[in-house]
Amino acid sequence: MHELEGVRAAFEMTGVARSLVHALKYRHYRAAAPIMATFMAPLVEGLDVQEVFAVPLHRSRIKERGFNQSQLLMERAGWTASGGLVRTRRTEQQVGQRMGERRSNVAGAFAFRGARLDGLTVALVDDVVTTGATVVECARVLKDAGASKVWVVAFARAIAVNPEVLLIRDEATSSVDTETEALMQTALDRLMHGRTSIVIAHRLSTVRNADRILVLDHGMVSASGTHDELIADTSGLYYSLSKMQLSEV
Repeated sequence: MHELEGVRAAFEMTGVARSLVHALKYRHYRAAAPIMATFMAPLVEGLDVQEVFAVPLHRSRIKERGFNQSQLLMERAGWTASGGLVRTRRTEQQVGQRMGERRSNVAGAFAFRGARLDGLTVALVDDVVTTGATVVECARVLKDAGASKVWVVAFARAIAVNPEVLLIRDEATSSVDTETEALMQTALDRLMHGRTSIVIAHRLSTVRNADRILVLDHGMVSASGTHDELIADTSGLYYSLSKMQLSEV
């Protein structure tokens, strides 16, 4: 995202934060906006922002929804809106699209029709950032209009939808029952299918199907290999962990 100086988000797109985003965006619950904006307001501190823009919606989407959630959040945060950034065409819904598809979807979808921004630092406001394709395209347009720096300020930042590379940690399975863990593992297997995945795990069930497993002992790699290769070494740490965690040994 070289077009951006950075992304500042109040929360990850999980739990209550996710519920608030969905309430505002999909259930049109505008009362969520002041709550979300309260957490967003401090995010611009120290950035020396001179202009603030909301990620624009196409006029047809505004007509359907009744409001632009990014504009509403900006107003509730007390930021003065700058005009000129517009969405010139309606784009497809990006849910389910990979990064390349998202970039193609929003390419050329924005224009700047305001006064030049020569040398200014600007903030771009959105409710949630996923892959960043939309905000990067907006930033490109703003920099073409002269902006020297573009920061993104969002309520939440989500994991990329259909990313090429996944980084997964298994803390979520560390305190659940066996049945729930099995369901979560099935979901993870589907998510990782066809992608490069880096998994940091405490439970061996999370990584037993990996192409390569690195065993860490006090911060050092003590062994590497597939599950079958590592479990064959009955004197190794992996075997000991397997004996405690997996029923087959």
